[in-house]
Amino acid sequence: MPHEWVNYESLRAELSFIEILHHYGVELKERGEQWQGFCPLPTHEGKRQSPSFSANVGRRVWQCFGCGAKGNLIEFAARMEGLNPDDPDEFRKAALFLQKTLGEGTAGSERNQKLSQRKRRGNEARRRTWRMSLSL
Repeated sequence: MPHEWVNYESLRAELSFIEILHHYGVELKERGEQWQGFCPLPTHEGKRQSPSFSANVGRRVWQCFGCGAKGNLIEFAARMEGLNPDDPDEFRKAALFLQKTLGEGTAGSERNQKLSQRKRRGNEARRRTWRMSLSL
């Protein structure tokens, strides 16, 4: 049986981490590109007394300072699906799941593009304001 092709690099580039977080119902507080909150991972060991989970949505990476788990957005989805991101077959399963549910050609893709466009416009406006403040 032939395997469906997965281009991991382009999949990571096209997916919105924000959309993935929303897909799993993760609630984090936004602080620029850094989002923080309680660790949503089902494998999180330890107490959830203080926010220990941090996601950089621009770089598409995350880390939990409580349980020590970290990775990219595909590894996040793998862990949320109960898969082991260190196992190549299970990592591939997570990537295929994301490709089918949130990837290019899905409704999620249009939302991702709109979010990206708004984010880019906001970042450009912040950069202009910052540059203007430097010239004063």
